[in-house]
Amino acid sequence: RADKLLRSEFPALGGVRVRLEKNIPAEAGLGGGSADAAAYLRGMNRLYGLGMIGERLCGLAEMLGADVPFCIRGGTALATGIGDKLTPIKSSLPLWMVICKPETGCSTPAMYRRIDEMGERLRQRFTTGDAVRALETGDLQGLCGSLYNVFEEAADLPEAEMIRGEMRQSGALAAMMTGTGSAVFGIYSDEQTAAAAAKALQESRWAVCCRSSEAAGCTGEGGGSPQRARAGRPVEHGRPARGAAEGDRRSKESRMKVSGIILAGGSSTRYGTGENKTLAMLCRRPVLEYSLRVFLGSPVVDEVVLAARAGEEATLRALAESLSPEKPVAVVTGGKDRAESVQNALTAAKGERVLIHDGARPLVTKELLEDCLAALAQADGAAVAVASPDTVKLTGADGYVERSTDRSRTYLIQTPQAFYREELLKLHRSLTEREGITDDCMLLERAGRRVKLVPGRRENIKITTPADRELAEFYLKKGTE
Repeated sequence: RADKLLRSEFPALGGVRVRLEKNIPAEAGLGGGSADAAAYLRGMNRLYGLGMIGERLCGLAEMLGADVPFCIRGGTALATGIGDKLTPIKSSLPLWMVICKPETGCSTPAMYRRIDEMGERLRQRFTTGDAVRALETGDLQGLCGSLYNVFEEAADLPEAEMIRGEMRQSGALAAMMTGTGSAVFGIYSDEQTAAAAAKALQESRWAVCCRSSEAAGCTGEGGGSPQRARAGRPVEHGRPARGAAEGDRRSKESRMKVSGIILAGGSSTRYGTGENKTLAMLCRRPVLEYSLRVFLGSPVVDEVVLAARAGEEATLRALAESLSPEKPVAVVTGGKDRAESVQNALTAAKGERVLIHDGARPLVTKELLEDCLAALAQADGAAVAVASPDTVKLTGADGYVERSTDRSRTYLIQTPQAFYREELLKLHRSLTEREGITDDCMLLERAGRRVKLVPGRRENIKITTPADRELAEFYLKKGTE
């Protein structure tokens, strides 16, 4: 249905091969089908550079189902109407949760019919205000005390009640059915207790342990704030095994620290104003602040290293401190060119893996960081990229065309780019000629290493001229309409 709808909007859309890996069980009340539809829309939007952002993308999603827009936006939100009207909730309350599904599932249409049949017999004692206030103020006990699901009164699921009891016995502060059911979620005070509960439940049922992430600025694909949040990000505890080799690799990767490197020390020659373009104002904030916020808010980044132009170290340090970072931020002096700046930052970084990003790309998202890092597990390096919409020709020094590239295989490279720090640092230190090194993937290419590309976003532009800044401003404002 999502594909048919998208092609009705974009008749000239090309082909695509889709592989659907179902990790969310059916008839669980977890929005698995809606998440699939949202993932397809977002994936095609990125793959073909359709340029749908903010309300346009969510408006299309709404045609597929009332909760598909929420799966597009993510984060924490109050849903009203039929679930299609979303009000973002600013919450920094960390929640460790366990989700468990009994063998019996629940049909959503059947559950709504049951609600209609019960009518006035349903208890009307729930108000959303208590839950919203608890989320906004970080009141965990208050949140647990304000939970209510009307579908629990309509359901006749002894196994779900049994799971709720097991969760409470294992230390859950609260346990309740998810949506129309039949899955049950429990809220725990810490990771260790939640992980132990998930492990016990998984012996006989499908169960996962997950943690909510900071919900700040849920604006949808390409929205106004780069700081989009994703609630309920799965962690390794209690996940179904997919083979020992893959499990070992993922486990090893998950233990590796990640350093986010943001380059903000370029010459900005082409910007033409003499100022550092990453410190130019964009919608009343420095350009650099947008990507810095994303890196500081990303759950996959453990520390941030800023490469500054000589003499501007204090300015960047003050900018970072103004954001009250909860993770380490280091500022190093950049070099005479990009390659030397990267080398200086790599030397200061402490993580085994690095995500390198141009500070002049303010519209980066947390999802791009995560996608890039995930691709690194399959290669020696990874970078986000978009398919070239134009035909690219290579010329000689005399300006005459030598050949054309195959447009179906030509991509425009963006950042972030992901690498293993020690390996990339060795390649930088072995450089004898830095001229012509415009990105770090080139070093791996010259060394015969594998670099995997990840679908990027058209909006993830690099500000090179004042006109680019105006375009970025348009994208930001468009996403908040």
